[in-house]
Amino acid sequence: MRKYRLCPKCGHSVFGGRCKWCNYVLPPENTTAAEEAEPQEPQVIEVPQQAPPVPAARVEPEAAAKSNQMVVMDAQQKARRILYTAEQNARELANKTRLESDARAAEIIASAQQ
Repeated sequence: MRKYRLCPKCGHSVFGGRCKWCNYVLPPENTTAAEEAEPQEPQVIEVPQQAPPVPAARVEPEAAAKSNQMVVMDAQQKARRILYTAEQNARELANKTRLESDARAAEIIASAQQ
């Protein structure tokens, strides 16, 4: 059963096998201090030789800068369109509510005069 332990490196309360604050890997719970102190023999691992990497296509910095400018300009244009549409909708809604309130006021005035 897992339980909360203290990280020996930073002192925070830790649940599991790794401290989330300092990334220290905690030893398993069932090991004793004597087992932890035993030096381990280094393992020899042969690294396979890899083929030399294929050079990637060169990207010109100007082309990247131009594409970034185009992205920014497109985003600005889209934002302008959204704002314009929102302003139009707000104007239409204000006009509609004003006309409705004028009609209600006219009805109230007409009924009061009778």
